[in-house]
Amino acid sequence: MTRLKELRQAKKLTQQELIRILNDNLKTSISLRTLQNWEVGKTPVKTLPAKVLADYFDVSVEYILGYDEFNFVKQNKSRSSG
Repeated sequence: MTRLKELRQAKKLTQQELIRILNDNLKTSISLRTLQNWEVGKTPVKTLPAKVLADYFDVSVEYILGYDEFNFVKQNKSRSSG
């Protein structure tokens, strides 16, 4: 099972629900077949969709792409000056 599938299932979403959320709310054009191919590891997630997915699931792009072994929550891009 891929990380994307694990994240989707953890939110109790069907593939169709995730596609609808991504396409309607996040202004992407990801097809159901594309999501299915990503989830079975048939095709890799490209960078831009990985960013959209990482933003939605609140994880790093590296985690979505399989570069990080652990589920690291995204770091806030704005840091306090100190």
